[in-house]
Amino acid sequence: MKSTEIREYKSPDELLVALDEDINELRKLLADNLRKLEDMRRRVDQQKLIKQTLQKIFPQYRAAEPRNAIELREAQLVIGPTVEQEIEAMEEVLDLMNRKLNILLSIRKELEVLSQYKSSLRIVVYYFDGIPRRIHISY
Repeated sequence: MKSTEIREYKSPDELLVALDEDINELRKLLADNLRKLEDMRRRVDQQKLIKQTLQKIFPQYRAAEPRNAIELREAQLVIGPTVEQEIEAMEEVLDLMNRKLNILLSIRKELEVLSQYKSSLRIVVYYFDGIPRRIHISY
């Protein structure tokens, strides 16, 4: 699914099938990214253990806070990200994906009532950020 697009459907059932496909694709992506996040969290736990051990052996050891982020207008440029920074970014993405999934599920549920109309309809859906924002139905 593209971020911004216009799709046309010939029936409510066709629209619902397309929404189901988008929902399933998003669920799969969400599951894949959750697995990646868990792997990242395991790495952080291992790094914390290593740092704690080093601090016990070498009391003078202190890990410096990274100063590797540059704020851009609508984004952040991170050079040589730490695992913690990667986790933070992944959590933000997962949160957005989860919100998008919930929106798609609620739209799909609300549009189910249209499936009772078996006559030919022209349905034009305007997607913004992969979410149907306007749905035009013509006879």
